[in-house]
Amino acid sequence: MNRFALALVLLFGGDLVSSYQATPNDAVMSSIVLGGDDGAMLGSSVGEELRSMFVEWVNEFEKEYPSVEEMLERMLVWVENHARIEEHNNQEPAPSFTLAHNRFSDMTQDEFQQMHFLGDFATGIDAEKVKVQKKFSTPAVEEAERRMLRSQKTSSLADMINWVESGAVAPVKNQGHCGDCWAFSTTGAIEGARFIKTGELTPLSEQMLTDCDTKVDNGCQGGLMDNAFKYDETIKGLCSEEDYPYEAANKECRMDSCTAVPDTELKTYVDVDDQDAEALMAAVNIGPVSVAIQAGQVRFCC
Repeated sequence: MNRFALALVLLFGGDLVSSYQATPNDAVMSSIVLGGDDGAMLGSSVGEELRSMFVEWVNEFEKEYPSVEEMLERMLVWVENHARIEEHNNQEPAPSFTLAHNRFSDMTQDEFQQMHFLGDFATGIDAEKVKVQKKFSTPAVEEAERRMLRSQKTSSLADMINWVESGAVAPVKNQGHCGDCWAFSTTGAIEGARFIKTGELTPLSEQMLTDCDTKVDNGCQGGLMDNAFKYDETIKGLCSEEDYPYEAANKECRMDSCTAVPDTELKTYVDVDDQDAEALMAAVNIGPVSVAIQAGQVRFCC
């Protein structure tokens, strides 16, 4: 899903809607903070302030390392990433977004991409299958739907809209070591559209899409929400996350063993025109919008 950026708006019932964990042991942490024999190895390259910041980060994200050597190695990686974050945030003029540390701050770029099947580590989707699937689209219908979206631009749009505060967005989920971001983008958009229609917010199953939507999408190895929306049009809707829990791995499809949540079967969806900011604003006024971002180089946003 890292080839381009797009946004989508959904239609429901004829209505347009847009492996380690960690707490470091005291001996290792004392070595780093107080400058013991092991900590002294980094004394010339990592100052006391940075060492203290690293310790705070380790505690915040409950990191655990198998040895002092591994922790020191990870601290050096963390310091390099910290420098990149600071360089970006301190640009003049100020950048349009800022970066911050997260749980991936002790990983190199290659390690991060390998974990999430990005860049050279991504198998991706079969382009030929996508071409075949697109043959079944109806240009006249798609253009009619785009006209409906464009008509929103002529009316007054809200100065500010926050679908999180409105209750249309579920809490942030952890994708884990699986490249199925496309499934999370899909469920997030459908969850929001369903909330706007029914007033109920039900977290939906990414694992169901990862396991069952396999004719074009490729589970943990990549996919695209367009394909997942098309897939949802062919079934009776998505099961809840509670009914079909997330496992961050490719598994056998078990959709027959769960019950689809009402009002999660799509009628259709609409792609917002590329580079059309006004159309995107109109879509966001209708509901949460699903967006694909080339995120292979951005680990600390935003």
